[in-house]
Amino acid sequence: MAALLKIYLLYYIEVLLHIRRKPRVLQMPITSKCNSRCLTCNIWKYGEKKDIDEVELRHVLNNSFFSKVESVGINGGEPTLHSNFVEVIKAVLTLSSLKSIFVISNCINSDKLLEYLQEIYPLCKEKQVRLKLQVSIDGVDDIHNMVRGIKVSFERSLLVLHELYKNKGRYLDDFNIGCTISKHNVDYLAQIEDYFSEYDIPIYYHLAVPNKRIHNFDNAPFSVLTDKHATQMAKEFFHMKSGTATTHLEKIRCYLIYLYLSGATHKRMFLCDYLYRDITIDENLDTFLCATASYKVGNLIEEIPSFQQYNINVKETKAHCNTCIHYANIPNLRGLYTYLVYKLKTYKWISIYK
Repeated sequence: MAALLKIYLLYYIEVLLHIRRKPRVLQMPITSKCNSRCLTCNIWKYGEKKDIDEVELRHVLNNSFFSKVESVGINGGEPTLHSNFVEVIKAVLTLSSLKSIFVISNCINSDKLLEYLQEIYPLCKEKQVRLKLQVSIDGVDDIHNMVRGIKVSFERSLLVLHELYKNKGRYLDDFNIGCTISKHNVDYLAQIEDYFSEYDIPIYYHLAVPNKRIHNFDNAPFSVLTDKHATQMAKEFFHMKSGTATTHLEKIRCYLIYLYLSGATHKRMFLCDYLYRDITIDENLDTFLCATASYKVGNLIEEIPSFQQYNINVKETKAHCNTCIHYANIPNLRGLYTYLVYKLKTYKWISIYK
């Protein structure tokens, strides 16, 4: 509880007083290479494919600007396609305050992924840094393969999940499943729940959203909001999860996403630290506020941008915040109040019925 109160206190000091702090979290797509052809992402269609330079990255992260970073998200593209993946991790491990590395993978490169995990896990343990993995699952069998555009995608993901499940503690500290919900798979979410019910693997559901980094910010035909049936199915799913989720935080999160889908709220109901604190670094070592709506702030090879340079981007990025459902993890105070009112009304209805 004390940790949560600290999060809220610092967050609202930042937002209300427009105070920028050094980043605690880095989101870092380390390559634009990808072996998926996802219906919700255009990164595989556009641009010259490039890996982040691990030597330059090590030099950049040595700057005092990154002295407070506690968590780094490694993604892409597909991060295991980076030509020097292990060296990238070694560069990240030079961060003095680092506590965790979180890798997101489609697992198509399954053998290489497991090989990399075995190599980097001892390096992380030596530094007392927790290593975590999220396996992307967007459906069962053909549905997942259809969304991902690769016939062997589900098979490879299962291979990795089974190996990690059988050998807990061998490859990493923790792993989970991440499901991106779009109009292409929203009818089949119950299949995912049923298929993985026998495993003790957390599943995190999030909506596919417009995103500048993956080239779909101005065109998101995959969104459940573009189709009445898909919107209704998503609403029903999150309303159901708001009652069946295993933690109070997840119940609140799902209910607030349900309200978003219902059009019942016109204000963002979740905290987001990407306006005044955390940042994104892409494969070119360009830096942004968030990955979804921020314009480029600068290039880290040329110079580490000042707090003022980051703040210049806040106004344009903030214009999209109230309609953004990305990074929907911890509810803000408005979200907590809204959920509390909902629960009180529910208890009142139940008492009247009894």
